[in-house]
Amino acid sequence: MLLTLSLPVAVGLMLLAEDCTLIMFGKEFEATILSMQILTVSVVTIAISNFTGYQILVSLGKETIVLYSTIIGAIINVVLNVLLIIPYGHYGAAIASVVTEFVIAAYQLYYVNKYIPLSLKSIVKQTFLPLVAMVSVVYVTKLLFDNIYIQTVIAVLLGSITYLFLCIASGNETITLLKNKCKK
Repeated sequence: MLLTLSLPVAVGLMLLAEDCTLIMFGKEFEATILSMQILTVSVVTIAISNFTGYQILVSLGKETIVLYSTIIGAIINVVLNVLLIIPYGHYGAAIASVVTEFVIAAYQLYYVNKYIPLSLKSIVKQTFLPLVAMVSVVYVTKLLFDNIYIQTVIAVLLGSITYLFLCIASGNETITLLKNKCKK
């Protein structure tokens, strides 16, 4: 469920980071666009680690695994920030944050998989085609419209509709579950 919802948000935000930044903050903040694009990866990794850590591991009484992953993440983050901020500035800080969140999520997934076998392949398979189609729609929209406001609104709407439609058509379990819950 997490990948089905967090992947399109992360990818969409990455693709529209420039437009969103210019609309909300203006040209003065153009230097933050790449940092925002880097940090969007964390949307997925944080969603995974929150779910694996708090919903699964804590429920199984494995709080120490969550604690260790947090400590390891903190150490990695400090080390990477020391190494990356001086040469790369806020880009280095963004990279350090993404790597840290990835390590935390991977560490927790490793242990969750010992207790509850996960099938990430099926989730990725059900999400990949709709995601590619969404990306295509966003790119085409950006090519067709010159006005940044219209371009962004249409890209978000058409990209979301395309993603949801193809998830439903491909039998994506998460979208089907949500659709059935809404019908009740």
